[in-house]
Amino acid sequence: MGTSDNPTGNPFAAAKVALVGGLLTNPGFETGDFTGWTLTGAGGVISSFGTLTPREGNRMGLIHTATGTTLSGCGSGAECTRSTLSQTFTATKSIVTVSARGHLLSNEFPTYTSSNSQFNDRYRLELLDASGKTFTLFEQGVNQTSFVSSSSSASAAGFTLSSGSGIAALDLIKKTSVITPGSTTLRASVANVSDGGLHSALILDAVEVLQDPPVFFLTNGTLAPGGALLTLTNDNRSFDSVLLVCCGAHAILDGPALVATNTTLDAPFGVALAIQGGRITSTSAGPLVQLDGGSYSLGTATSIFDVDGADGSDQPLTHRGTFLDVANASVRTSSLMIVDTALLEASAPLLNLRNSTLTSSDNALDIAFRANVRSAGPLFALDRSALTVASGALVNLRNGSTLFVSGDLVRLANGSTLNLLNGPLVSVSGNSRLNVTGGLVSFAGAGNAVNITNNLCSMFGCSSVGGLNVVLTGGATAANVTIGGAFKGAGAVNLGPNAAAVVVSGAGSKVNVGN
Repeated sequence: MGTSDNPTGNPFAAAKVALVGGLLTNPGFETGDFTGWTLTGAGGVISSFGTLTPREGNRMGLIHTATGTTLSGCGSGAECTRSTLSQTFTATKSIVTVSARGHLLSNEFPTYTSSNSQFNDRYRLELLDASGKTFTLFEQGVNQTSFVSSSSSASAAGFTLSSGSGIAALDLIKKTSVITPGSTTLRASVANVSDGGLHSALILDAVEVLQDPPVFFLTNGTLAPGGALLTLTNDNRSFDSVLLVCCGAHAILDGPALVATNTTLDAPFGVALAIQGGRITSTSAGPLVQLDGGSYSLGTATSIFDVDGADGSDQPLTHRGTFLDVANASVRTSSLMIVDTALLEASAPLLNLRNSTLTSSDNALDIAFRANVRSAGPLFALDRSALTVASGALVNLRNGSTLFVSGDLVRLANGSTLNLLNGPLVSVSGNSRLNVTGGLVSFAGAGNAVNITNNLCSMFGCSSVGGLNVVLTGGATAANVTIGGAFKGAGAVNLGPNAAAVVVSGAGSKVNVGN
């Protein structure tokens, strides 16, 4: 897997998650200590840090750079102090998915965090497999982080964050790696770079490691099945995922990856995943996943589609048609799609709902790290349907990523509803860019509604831009946002009293709608 940098930039609005399970001992530090973990350096298990509370349960782990021990080689650009928290477990399968939540803290902000500062304190999360290979799940320096200023000083476990210093939320959401099974180590670290004076810390919580044996697992060669890869009719099935392609292998599909009719299906690790140099090429103009009648839990532990490339021009997944087409059915997922360090081009909707419901527990579309998504619009098309995002944004765009939609982002038709229960329509952070030539939402027919409920304006304050409540944080100003006609056609737009429709974090983050 490539590196993925996932701070949200909105630490005080970071979502709390349910208690996690998986392969680790004490994954949320709920024992009140580091049982199961090995600490090297300085840290402790805490119940709060100033106004920050655990993302899961009642405890969280904190490691920091105030170790009192200077590392050999300390100097400009080198690590001078470092703390590490690790746990070794047995992976019995070769596909492992890691997720984690928490916060990044640094006293380097704001004085010593610039694009070329040598004081680039470093946060890492790594996986070491039985062959000795290291998978970097997360790596970020303070120079690249969209911090929010702490309103007061706070101390815990031997670390103090001064008033005005930096806080960012960490959301490492579902990183899948293909490893050599056996003794495997998950390792988190924070390092002070170039000095031993101004310290940084990593708060870690809800660390989950899960295993995923898919129905079709391709690690080498080419798979070209002809027609639909998997067809289910009047069935009741449960398996981890449908198709995972990695490691230079190539799946060529001339039909859907999944066709299901009047079926109950539970596939928590999703349907189509292209990672670590694997490619999925669909030559069909029809849906990549087609569901007609039934009830589906797809990607509830990860996402329905996972696209992970080597750089922003890499195309691990190519498809000319609708990605998910749902008729007369209900679907539950965590995220519809995660795009990480890759290019995705969509000439048809990512989601097409007809007389159906889809509920996403996290960001519906997560464009994670230096990714580029281009769409003819709409990305989301609903007809007599309801799309609900329980926590997070409809579109979360971060860490130097771009989304360009030629047309509308969402189309609601004939009594359709978009519900955002605890997040905005779009969140743009970390010098990312959103450009939508049409509206954020267009309405067709009668009875359509957008409902946005969150408390972001009460937390951060909101500015009115183009008639919308917009949160501006991390150096973003109203000049970063241009909105000309966010909603097109006749429909209801219901915003909670403190709800923001758009969040923009970071001085280089831009939003342009309707221009």
